[in-house]
Amino acid sequence: MRWATRDTAAHPRRRARAIERNRPGYHRVSRSTRRRWNLSQNTPGGEGGTPTEPPDEPVPEATPRPPQPGASESPWPAGILQQARRTIDAVRRLVTAHVALARTEISEIVERAKAAAIFVGIAIALLLFAAILASVGTTLFLGGWLFGSIGWGVLHGTLLCLALIVVLLLAALEIPPRRLGATLAAALGIGVVVAVVLGLAWPHELFARTGNALLPGVETGVRPLVAGVALGALLGAVIAFLAGARAAGASGALAGLIGGAVLGAVLGAFLAISFRLHVGIALGITATLIAWPALAAAELRSFDWGALKARYWPAATIETTKETIEWVRARTPLGRRP
Repeated sequence: MRWATRDTAAHPRRRARAIERNRPGYHRVSRSTRRRWNLSQNTPGGEGGTPTEPPDEPVPEATPRPPQPGASESPWPAGILQQARRTIDAVRRLVTAHVALARTEISEIVERAKAAAIFVGIAIALLLFAAILASVGTTLFLGGWLFGSIGWGVLHGTLLCLALIVVLLLAALEIPPRRLGATLAAALGIGVVVAVVLGLAWPHELFARTGNALLPGVETGVRPLVAGVALGALLGAVIAFLAGARAAGASGALAGLIGGAVLGAVLGAFLAISFRLHVGIALGITATLIAWPALAAAELRSFDWGALKARYWPAATIETTKETIEWVRARTPLGRRP
């Protein structure tokens, strides 16, 4: 029995044969006796006939036995851990496939977006160039068409941009719009006066008559210029002398006298020129564009800078935070009480 269980435990067919051998009444037939000569057969040649072999005895079916613990005829079913690993691997492969697909699509979208962004950027650049070209070209055209020179267009365009910059900055400081509008109206008035006075050459006529009366020995063509320089220097020196004396005493008066004389002479020489009407109008526009930002900036003299700080300083939040900190300190002292 021990021999049978040792050799046949691993093979069901051997185990069945071993059980049959151990059954009572079983006679083992050796291999040497299995093949016998049948001498009783009447075959040609007598004993030289073909030997016959008795048929093998049928092997009885093995009696089924209960499965031994630790041994099984079917493979082990997959455990929970193995199933979980397979599930995780499947999910990982699924996610990886989706990520790869998303990356491919996103890369294609990015490439298309780059190309579209390049075209849109070029279009915006061309739009800005067209706007600049239109604005600059318009000012140059108006300067050349109305006033006979594109230099007027360059000057007026530059002064207009500077005036708008100053006014926008003042609007950011919350200067009332009505005050900015009042400065624009005053600047327009100054421009109209300048255009009329210079366009009709009133200063030139004044200096010409003054020169004819006071400077008869001077050449006729330069009399207006000499009279304008002399009168301008005289008036400028007097006005600057009085202003300097009031502001800084004797030193201010002396400086005002010299500076006023120089500035007055330059202004007198300019006014002595006989301007045509279109040039006078151009000078009136120039005076307007210079006077508007100057008058608007003068509003800063009465501007309340403390109110500006209060508008952009979170005073309420800071005060509330301080009160909260004091309240917390009063109820939870930071140090030990003596």
